[in-house]
Amino acid sequence: MIKFLSSCFFGLILYSCSFNANTRNQGAQYLQGEWQQNSVDSSDLVEYKQHLFKFTCDSFYLILHNFSKADFYQDTCYKNGRWTEYVKGVYSLSGDTIVLKGAYVSPVFKLKKLPCYTTGGFDEKLLYQSYKDSALVLKSMITGNMVLKLKKRLACDSQTGE
Repeated sequence: MIKFLSSCFFGLILYSCSFNANTRNQGAQYLQGEWQQNSVDSSDLVEYKQHLFKFTCDSFYLILHNFSKADFYQDTCYKNGRWTEYVKGVYSLSGDTIVLKGAYVSPVFKLKKLPCYTTGGFDEKLLYQSYKDSALVLKSMITGNMVLKLKKRLACDSQTGE
């Protein structure tokens, strides 16, 4: 009787399991592409970042060029106040907000193995301010306003994710 119940339970589990469908969504059409932040007025800033985004389907890739006039980070990783960090993740839209969830990764957007720079999760919300053909204005609670210029338009292919 126990064997029978065990095999029924195991069969029920197998029957109820299925592979997940390709759950990628198309993302926001107007975001699809490579976007570069205009120059930052850095005259009054001790530290600032310049953003380069790539939005494809529901994913984003972010290259952060960091600049610091003060030596806050006494480590060889920070190369005299100029260093680059990379982030990979997914985004979603919530009203007028672009929600970015991802992780800091290596320069080839793979799992980061070296402890240089920032590690771990990345979670940021960008307030959508305006959009015109090839210009996007976003506001970050961390870095302030960003004017992004479209460098290359991309189309989402949900089969390949590119």
